[in-house]
Amino acid sequence: MRDYIISRKRYGFNASADVRLSNSGALMLKGIFNEFKDYEINNRKRYRPSNGRIEQVLKNRNQNDHIRSLAASGQHLVNGSTAIDYRLAWAESEEDQPDRLDTVFRQTGITFAPNVSASSINPENIQPNPSRDDSTTARLNNWSLQVFDSTDRDVTGAFNVRMPIGGGSARAQFFKVGAKIKDKHKLRSADTTIGTPVGVVLFPELQNTSFDNSRFMNFFPAGYVKFPGTDADRSRAMFNSLPAANRVIDRSLDAQDYDASERLVAAYAMGEFYVGDKWLVLPGVRYESTRVDYRGNEVRYNAAGQYLSTRPLSDEASHGHILPGLHVRYAIDDRTNVRAAYTTTLARPNYYDLVPYELVRQDSHSIARGNAALTATLSSNADFLVEHYYRSVGVISGGVFYKHLTDYIFPFRTQTQAFGELYNITQPQNGDTATLWGAEIAFQNQLRSLPAPFNGLGVYANYTWTGSSTQFPDHDGESTLPGQSTHIGNVAISYEKSGFSGRVSWNFHGKYIDAVGAASAEDVYYDNHVQLDVNLSQRITRNIRGFVDALNLTNAPLRYYLGSSNRPIQQEYYRWWAMFGVKVNF
Repeated sequence: MRDYIISRKRYGFNASADVRLSNSGALMLKGIFNEFKDYEINNRKRYRPSNGRIEQVLKNRNQNDHIRSLAASGQHLVNGSTAIDYRLAWAESEEDQPDRLDTVFRQTGITFAPNVSASSINPENIQPNPSRDDSTTARLNNWSLQVFDSTDRDVTGAFNVRMPIGGGSARAQFFKVGAKIKDKHKLRSADTTIGTPVGVVLFPELQNTSFDNSRFMNFFPAGYVKFPGTDADRSRAMFNSLPAANRVIDRSLDAQDYDASERLVAAYAMGEFYVGDKWLVLPGVRYESTRVDYRGNEVRYNAAGQYLSTRPLSDEASHGHILPGLHVRYAIDDRTNVRAAYTTTLARPNYYDLVPYELVRQDSHSIARGNAALTATLSSNADFLVEHYYRSVGVISGGVFYKHLTDYIFPFRTQTQAFGELYNITQPQNGDTATLWGAEIAFQNQLRSLPAPFNGLGVYANYTWTGSSTQFPDHDGESTLPGQSTHIGNVAISYEKSGFSGRVSWNFHGKYIDAVGAASAEDVYYDNHVQLDVNLSQRITRNIRGFVDALNLTNAPLRYYLGSSNRPIQQEYYRWWAMFGVKVNF
């Protein structure tokens, strides 16, 4: 069980300027600065039957995010018909966590009689049933101070040229080319210091006596009772007073440090052909080249679990991809279109998956590795869509789609000989193919043809059904793709009249695999989620409008489960919440 209080502050500033160059072009400059500060006090109580203990854990941390960017761009019309645009941009972001301190108290020697077995579980009443639960006897086990910093710098340049190659409005033709280069440097460092108390410290010595979470515990139907919290300031003061002999650096996080450089170069060429009054054909091809240069660390622990060494590792790789595509539109009439497309796209690996790190634990016979040789996942896509536009500013559309993915990336688990023994190896690798297919429909319309006062009503609805198929390592049979729900839908009813605007929205997405486990029963799912929101606003004067936004009115939980829906591993309630205020426009 956990109860967390978060205080967040956001600051933002942006400025832009543009200059018109007569009627043939413009120059633009835009700058953005954003800062986000996040302070968290997170109290948890953990029942751990496999270890015979109960833990009281406090996570107390500051986190600061900074984003800065500057972009210059231009547009020009040459000879009255050739359009040229270009852009040069610099962006830098940083995530800094300077002082996360975890405080762990333990009650040991606990026996449990949980009401959960391999064949029986009631997800509405999961109870650990400890032999005793007395926080006043819990001893301070350790502190963990984590310092984390990540920076990301991008420099991007791009240009496009569009020129006519045909004549006549009925058979206009255009040719367009462009190129883009992106240079990225990403750096991450993390350090952890473990502190142990000088003597015996019992929980009451650092207890926050004003902490009370009883009203929040009422959300969960299992009927858990409130639990006490730790005082963040007193715990931090005690940790800061520790002598050097009671502080040890955890060097396993050396494996999470990396220094990454990437350079992406892309170029494309495409045609734009208007054939008669009915057809639009857009053929094209794009080429992308990626070069990565990553530096990580090899970290080794011996059979007794003692740190041995940290050694730098580096690796580099280059990949190129040709990505053709074809879009076709046929206009049945001036408000009805049929669209078809074949495209090839790619999804790049996660940054950390490319780091050539290696964490060797001889005590657990395990090795975790990155893989700089990973290549992007390629997807061949076919889409077909029919759409009809209403005169009342609305649309109805329906379509089908199919995707075939190659080099899909999985966290492979294998066994191999190392140090004279059999070791479990975990490493992301390009795996087998995967397929995805589905259908989607959408409807949006303002029902102005209805008699007053119903002519202010509007309807927005969409639904997507998706099927997917792939095979995970060490899994029997086929599975769905991670992050892919079978059902996703949205319905909104709106009303606009006499300066009033209101909307009731219902949003739904089905379950999907969030993390792939070692076997099917260990896959982690994000459960079905249904949410109801209401947005209201009223114009008071020409320049002043009042508003109320009420979200999550049904108190829908955030829920994860392991393998089967009746085995939840995380369930969070946030209640409904609202924003209200006044907007003034000048």
